[in-house]
Order: sequence, then C-alpha cells, then structure tokens
Amino acid sequence: MAQQVDVRAASTPEAISKRVLDDSRRMYGSWVDDDVLQNWVSSALTSLLTDSTRVTIFVPVLAMRVIRERADRYAADAA
Repeated sequence: MAQQVDVRAASTPEAISKRVLDDSRRMYGSWVDDDVLQNWVSSALTSLLTDSTRVTIFVPVLAMRVIRERADRYAADAA
C-alpha cells in the first residue's frame, strides 16, 4: 500500500527548511562547512518564504538554485 504524504505538513517552513538543508548537505556537505550551508539555507528561505507566500511547492527548488549559485561562487573564490 502506498504511503500517503500530508501535503500541509510537508509545506510548513520547518519541513521545507529541513528538506533544503538535507539536500544541501547531500550535494555540498563534502566541501562546504555545515554552518555555511545552514546560513545559505536560512538566507535563501528568508527571501522566498514570507507572510504573503501562498504557493510553497516550488520553494525548495528555488532555494536550491540560490544555494547552487552561492556554492559556485564559493568554489570560484576558493580556487
């Protein structure tokens, strides 16, 4: 039997933050400090999740785009 997902619970700011941080750690955790990743996630989500945000389904994707751009700059600066 397929497991059902509570869409409302998955779209809370806490759940979105956890998902984005988990994805960021998986992608960049081997070469970016965890404190830096947490800062990037917080910053990206602060700009995307406001009181007027009604549709949150794309927020993780948009946040990961912001984080990827920061990671690219971070890597370029380190080189």
